[in-house]
Amino acid sequence: MIRTFFFFLILSALVVFAAWLSEHPGTVLVTFDEYRLRTSVGFLVVAAALLALALTFLDRIWRYLVAAPHRIALAFQENRRRRGYRALTQGMVAVAAGDSEEAGRQAKRAEGLLHDPPLTMLLSAQAAQLRGDESAAANYFESMLHHPEMAFLGIRGLFMQALREGDNENALRLAQRAYELHPKTPWVVQALFDLQVRAGRWDEAEATLKHATTRKAIPSAEGKRQTAVLLLRQSEIAEGQGRDQEARQLAQQALKLAPGFVPVSARYARLAAKAGETHRAARAIEKAWAKAPHPDLAAIYLEITSTEDALGHLKRIEKLAAFHPNHPESHLAIAEVAIEARIWGDARDHLAAAIAAMPSARAFRRMAELEEAEAGKGRVAEQWRTRAAEAPADNRWVCGHCSAIADSWSRICGNCGGFDGLEWRSPRSGSVERTAAFPRHRTGRSAWFSRENMAVPNR
Repeated sequence: MIRTFFFFLILSALVVFAAWLSEHPGTVLVTFDEYRLRTSVGFLVVAAALLALALTFLDRIWRYLVAAPHRIALAFQENRRRRGYRALTQGMVAVAAGDSEEAGRQAKRAEGLLHDPPLTMLLSAQAAQLRGDESAAANYFESMLHHPEMAFLGIRGLFMQALREGDNENALRLAQRAYELHPKTPWVVQALFDLQVRAGRWDEAEATLKHATTRKAIPSAEGKRQTAVLLLRQSEIAEGQGRDQEARQLAQQALKLAPGFVPVSARYARLAAKAGETHRAARAIEKAWAKAPHPDLAAIYLEITSTEDALGHLKRIEKLAAFHPNHPESHLAIAEVAIEARIWGDARDHLAAAIAAMPSARAFRRMAELEEAEAGKGRVAEQWRTRAAEAPADNRWVCGHCSAIADSWSRICGNCGGFDGLEWRSPRSGSVERTAAFPRHRTGRSAWFSRENMAVPNR
């Protein structure tokens, strides 16, 4: 619209100027030596305009011819660049398909066409890994460290190699470098934390968790729970060294961070009872029971009592169950103590309530024990045992990463090495029973180092 306006404005000005010249004709006389040129003003103006147009046209042609070699060179470069990126893309596809020969060929082609090492280093490294040439891959990853834009990828590649080789010390060093570059990347934080835990660097692991939570690299609730687990370990170390008061204080700090976490509540209660603070110990168990009833809590609650009388135990467990009265675990806890106290009616009532709320193998087994103990009804007891065998498996400590089953809670899974992965639940089909203790010789990958967690962040 604006261009059209200016076009008509200029055209109008030219028309007005032409009309003015026609109304005011003039003569121009040019004398040069013996030559004289006489013409009208209008003709001279038109001739000057045509001369200007001709000179402009010639200038354009000259500029085009002068710039032609440069344009041709740019065209060749652009063509090489397109072919180089095509080779790079095809190489990445070959890597994804596991075709090491094609990946290597495309890597060499891309390197020759692009002349840009940072772009082709990753492809070359991955092609080398597909060929099984870890040494060549390591050289490419090392070369990436000299290019700021590729340094993180180089560190990641070397880190993964260190994990595969079981070199946890080198892996920890590389994880620290990766954390310095990308402190908000979840897999970097988890990898660094996991390796610090493996190395027993509890203070460093706690600091990593604190920074990660502050920077929102991990959820706040998860950070608090994992910090509580670390404090639990430090409490165990302090107790082992005879520093009972410090051990109790550390357990209390953990309890504040994870008040409903059974291992934390259980440890604090034991330490408090050991120090003669029975009321505090009982209160900690009662609060934990109100959040999540657990058989370990019931056992500790009876341990810290001074009475050894079966009826006294029944009263104690009834008091504890009152903090979560309708939970199946509350009914089972009362029933088990009632069977020991030979209070058959209470035991039967609570077992029936537990079965009605959530049928379980444990409840059926207790009912079988009750039938045998009360009246010696072996046939009826056998029927209950049959139902127990057909019922879903009882809750156990199951690793949320690898589904391995443990007899007791541990901060590190003995099967996959994952930290704080054990959950109290019924095992799924295919779960494998493992020891909960973390073997010192184990150097395999933990659950944090999955393909999803190792995704490279966008720069």
